[in-house]
Amino acid sequence: MTEVKKVTQPQFLRSVPKLQPFTFIPSDSGGNLQVDIGETVNVGAKPDVDETVDGRALKWIFVEATTGQQIDKRKGFVLDEFLAPADTDVPTSDGFEPFSTQVNREDYANTCYLQAALNGTNPAYLYALAFASSGDQWSATVVKTDDPPGALAFGVYRFSKKAWQQQTTQPEAEGIEPDDIKFPDVQCIMAAILAAKSAELLKGKITDRPLTAVDLMLAFLCNDTAGFGSEAAVTILQADKTKQAATVLTAIYPDPSERAAFFKRNAHIFKDNGSATIDEALTECASRLAAGFAEADKIADDSDSDVFGDSIPSMPTDPIPDGSGAGSTTGNTGSATGTGHGGVTVASVANGIDRTQFLSELNSNPALIKKSANMVKGEVGWGAPHNTKLVQLETAFNRAMARGHSLARALLSTSEDRRRGYYQGGANGTYSRPVTSAEFDDFKKTLLQELLAGSNKSEELLGFIATGNASPPTSTAQFASGTRGGNLPTALPNHPESYFDEGPHTHPFKRFQGGEAVVVPSGPSSGPSGPSLHGEPPEHMDGDTEGRGPSGGKFNVKAGSPLSPQSDRQTVTFSNGQTVVVNKAVAEQFRGFFNDLIKFHAPVRGVFGFGMRGNPSEHPIGFATDWNQQSRNKVTADVQQWIDSHRDLLRKLERRWGISGGENWHNPDTGHFSIERIFGDQHLQAAKAASARD
Repeated sequence: MTEVKKVTQPQFLRSVPKLQPFTFIPSDSGGNLQVDIGETVNVGAKPDVDETVDGRALKWIFVEATTGQQIDKRKGFVLDEFLAPADTDVPTSDGFEPFSTQVNREDYANTCYLQAALNGTNPAYLYALAFASSGDQWSATVVKTDDPPGALAFGVYRFSKKAWQQQTTQPEAEGIEPDDIKFPDVQCIMAAILAAKSAELLKGKITDRPLTAVDLMLAFLCNDTAGFGSEAAVTILQADKTKQAATVLTAIYPDPSERAAFFKRNAHIFKDNGSATIDEALTECASRLAAGFAEADKIADDSDSDVFGDSIPSMPTDPIPDGSGAGSTTGNTGSATGTGHGGVTVASVANGIDRTQFLSELNSNPALIKKSANMVKGEVGWGAPHNTKLVQLETAFNRAMARGHSLARALLSTSEDRRRGYYQGGANGTYSRPVTSAEFDDFKKTLLQELLAGSNKSEELLGFIATGNASPPTSTAQFASGTRGGNLPTALPNHPESYFDEGPHTHPFKRFQGGEAVVVPSGPSSGPSGPSLHGEPPEHMDGDTEGRGPSGGKFNVKAGSPLSPQSDRQTVTFSNGQTVVVNKAVAEQFRGFFNDLIKFHAPVRGVFGFGMRGNPSEHPIGFATDWNQQSRNKVTADVQQWIDSHRDLLRKLERRWGISGGENWHNPDTGHFSIERIFGDQHLQAAKAASARD
């Protein structure tokens, strides 16, 4: 009898119901077929199959996809532990999940922000490059392309199939498949990876001026050549501007057929036979990027977040801001003395692993320190032996170093990014069991200090530098495939965690000489104590939930999202009798914020919370409010007068209550206030204490 189930974790489909041998079902375009998190499947077409591996009972269920790509082939066996009743609420990423061949423009801007933050590049550039490449195919509201099967280039960034296949082999592109070329959001992942890689190389080649968007675009157009297009970009930039592209690019594409294909793909820049001069090509690049940045600015004007902030350059030939400012950068090169935000100084151990490249990332994004602690607890339990917890922490940093990407990327869960997430997502996933205040203090005083001093406990205990971990049945399959690994005890008796030497290893492990001074970042506060609380509480405290979107939109949901259910709503009554309906999770933050405004004689009235929006916003979930707004960036005269005369006070109160005020955004939205972080109990009490002292 056919029954409908829901997939709780992405699973490759098997033609034979056994862990060994591997019998994954291939897709039409390479790679293997899978069912994805949150997908509904039919079960029951074939009998269940039981298997016992290492004393553990497994049950294989035959599933059939009900929607999506290659539905006729996505039929195979998965383990029953990754299936749940059809009505189960399975969290999925709200950034770019599930993938679609067309996406809302505002949602795509948020995707550009997220990928820029993860890869350390400029979000407005990613949006502008997409528009410059394929904007003539977009609608007024949707990012899309419509490419016939025999097209020379595909998708929003106009990748050739050969170039796409080539770039999917990069370690940062792990999990991206050839067939994903048609998805705008996956192409954005690839474009962000390439922008970060080419920028790093271009900085070593262009030393007399800052990089521009035109430099990055030239590299991107030639991304299938050496140095991710950086060498080609320099060749073009240094060429005689009066020469034809056909002459200059002969050195870049010596094969006549490849050169001809390049000009046909990029006829809008170089003309289809390469007859454009270099000067004409550079002018066209600048013109198209200018149009793209104008579209980015237009999106920012209409957005319920500061999505692009100050990342839009005045001109495409002006220096381009170096990153999103919201996340980490690939290849950060922290120094042994850090960046001035550290806590204690520790001495490195001789021949220890030098992880100071991550110091600037940890200092600029202290929430990663808390996330690292939560990862350790979620994977092995805080009651695990100290050495196991240390090895668990080492694996994430080791993996990021070996693969040449950021720590933020290494710590992703499958709920945040279903293709590149490493840790289990969802309500019962790795990050569902955050550390307590005492555990976080212990983490910073012991594990973090040992790690940054160069600990290499995995090699000491297991004989190899661990870059990954897993539990059965994944670990069983890894051991069976020959991956080097070993077990360590966890907080659960008789339930060890397995650690592996997982590839790819594209970057060497750096080593300390011994005795170098390393300033350990202090990270977010773990509790309400400390001198800062004699005034205002710190921005981050133990128990807070951090959003991952742009400023003002940290918890944005997609355009057109329905309102949260009645059970999530709470009516808040302010001290002057005015009311607003917001989400229960942030009700006390909004209550405290507006009551403080009233205390300082602000004309608080006409405050609205929940509401549907045609753009990404926190309003549908009740995490945003509008204070007497008449339209975007327009409030009543008395509210505007109060804001103008109390700017510093307003900023202090916004920071106190974890709120982003739209009046501070690059594209202002005066009167709009949204939650930047959900306060834990300690932070809420600290904010109330600060308010009582006013």
